[in-house]
Amino acid sequence: MNKDEIRHDPVKEKIVALVEYIIEKKTTFFYIALVLIVAIASISFYINNLNKNNKKGWELNQEAMSAFFNSLSSENLFSASIADSIELRTSIEKFNEIASQYPGTSSSDFAILNSLRGEVLLGNFEKVEDLVINSTLSSSDNSLNYQFNRLKGDILFDRSNYSEALNFYNKSISMSNSSDLSLPVKIKKIYVLMEMGEYGKAESIMSSIDRDEIGFSEKNTLIEIEYFLKNKAK
Repeated sequence: MNKDEIRHDPVKEKIVALVEYIIEKKTTFFYIALVLIVAIASISFYINNLNKNNKKGWELNQEAMSAFFNSLSSENLFSASIADSIELRTSIEKFNEIASQYPGTSSSDFAILNSLRGEVLLGNFEKVEDLVINSTLSSSDNSLNYQFNRLKGDILFDRSNYSEALNFYNKSISMSNSSDLSLPVKIKKIYVLMEMGEYGKAESIMSSIDRDEIGFSEKNTLIEIEYFLKNKAK
């Protein structure tokens, strides 16, 4: 290798060229680096803040739950009666504040569900319906979302909002993990489709249900629906 070949080092030349380019475009690289730093810091701050908010939300939930149970004659919600309606209303207000202040956290979901329980105990069923329709859970728990979307579907069906009811029934079915859970919602879907005049789609769902895998009561329900659909087709 002669002296000229040694002087002509392609790798070295590329490194020198890259350094010169960076020096020339240093302002551009500075802003790119700054944007990346800000983006990483923002994501880190968001996650950290979400965790802090969730922790604070749970602390407030404990206070609200204390007032909630103090307002009842028993801590068993299935047999409890209201001992202090003022304290119960106070706990509901606290739950609603938590839900609005800490959205996107599990503490918010917990607050929403307990606010619903309180309104049910007070007999405010219309308020419960509005709260369910206007609320969204952030939980990834399928069983929780299955029940919540099914309840939304029922309320919308009762209000004759059939297309939206169908939408939430479909969401509920997608989150069910067994045929036992999906069957009652499929039957509700059939009723919705019948109300919409979509008899062909209703029959399609009927034919997809395995009659050997369902109970006596569900079989009778499907027989009644089948009879109705056949008469409608005439």
